[in-house]
Amino acid sequence: MTELLVVLVVGTPVAAGIAAWFTDARLCPRLALAGLGPAVVAGIALAVLVFVSGPQRAFEGLVAVDAFGAYALLLVLVVATIAAAGSPAYLAHEAAAGALRQRDSGHYYALLAWFVAGLAAVPLVDNLGLVWVGIEATTIVSALLVGFRRTAQAIEAAWKYLILGSIGVGFALLGTLLVYASSVGVLGETSDALAWTRLIEVAPRLDPSFVRLAFVFALAGYGTKAGLAPFHTWLPDAHSQAPSPISALLSGAALAVSLYALARFHLVTAGTLGAGFSATLLVVFGLLSLAVALPFLVAQGDLKRLLAYSSIEHVGLATLALGFGGHLALLGFTLHLASHGLAKSTVFLAAGRLVAERGSHRIGRLTGSLARSPANGRALLVAALVLAGLPPSGIFAAELAILFGGVETGWTLAAGLAALLLALAVAGLLFHVVRVTAGPAGSVGEPGVAGLGRGPAPAAIAHALLLAVPLAVVVVAGLWTPSPVKAALEQVVGILGGGGG
Repeated sequence: MTELLVVLVVGTPVAAGIAAWFTDARLCPRLALAGLGPAVVAGIALAVLVFVSGPQRAFEGLVAVDAFGAYALLLVLVVATIAAAGSPAYLAHEAAAGALRQRDSGHYYALLAWFVAGLAAVPLVDNLGLVWVGIEATTIVSALLVGFRRTAQAIEAAWKYLILGSIGVGFALLGTLLVYASSVGVLGETSDALAWTRLIEVAPRLDPSFVRLAFVFALAGYGTKAGLAPFHTWLPDAHSQAPSPISALLSGAALAVSLYALARFHLVTAGTLGAGFSATLLVVFGLLSLAVALPFLVAQGDLKRLLAYSSIEHVGLATLALGFGGHLALLGFTLHLASHGLAKSTVFLAAGRLVAERGSHRIGRLTGSLARSPANGRALLVAALVLAGLPPSGIFAAELAILFGGVETGWTLAAGLAALLLALAVAGLLFHVVRVTAGPAGSVGEPGVAGLGRGPAPAAIAHALLLAVPLAVVVVAGLWTPSPVKAALEQVVGILGGGGG
């Protein structure tokens, strides 16, 4: 049963992508949905199986899914569904603007499906080498999506992302090889020497010097992919130039998957050296990311770059939570991953529609959007309030848990500094978003499609629901947690705390 579910999760998007690559614009959305639909259903079924029955293994141990992996998988698939649902409107705008070539729609959906397959594969495999392969594959595919529009800025962003991302995963490969060099003396020259389940078991017997250096390389490598400062320089360009559904997937899921890989390395390192070494590095780089994002949030003129720097801020906060450790901070980390993924994917879709309507990324030319495009303006405003950490929302609850968790585990100064940086970031983010939504109507550029946010009633209702439902979930998460969800979160926290699967 588990093997079938894994094949559906990864295999059907790959097959659908191959078919979509060679089909015309009419059929490729259906083919993509034909691949993503079964993958989402199978992924949900696999996650439920893990949370109810415990960790699942398949393919002679090559696949091992615990609660943390199942949680990451669910997040990827939910955000992928949001991105896929927002893609037809984006492509319709590009087609109306004359920016699409004959096969572009098929290529877009193929790359999207392969991107999702790569992201979904990472939390399924029980091998740090294959985790690296999956993340490297997503780098290549997503770089092509970043440059999809083929403008000078998009191509530059894609090259920057590809080069820096490849350098980053190169460092991660060095970290992986160092872990192997340490474990092969304990486990022998077998595939088990890179299996994270076995590495956790034998962590106290690994060579501390190798593991210490391995974590430094993994932090630089997967930190680059996650957008941690000072390895973040690709992120604002890539997220601002990518198609908005791809920006949603990059920020909502790809960054979380990179943090997933980094967390696995952290657990192995803590088992070998104790938590102090890797935790200190995570706290330092988490605070640095918060500090670096702040001035760019305050002095920002581009809406999508504003959201990109918000992602850097939130990645820093999540990294900080991993470093703090302790039940409360790790619970905040777990809740934060999902809440940020839902809110950020939604806000990128809303921002993308506003940019398409007004023909500009510039904040000064997007003012008055609440009146001009009510659904998108409201979604942008609500999502910004959520991302700012205002109550009630899952991010508010997560931030409180992380900060109080830091105090609880002895990181009082770091938690206080983080609270100050977060408060200043709230002011910067909301200042710009209020300008966009409630300010006076700015000058309008060349719109791609008139009335893109309104459209026919069924399409407008579907778009409004696409924006409203994820935000409603995040708001409710700050007020109420159903018992099954609470139990699932506790399982994830148990693994992150070193309790095993």
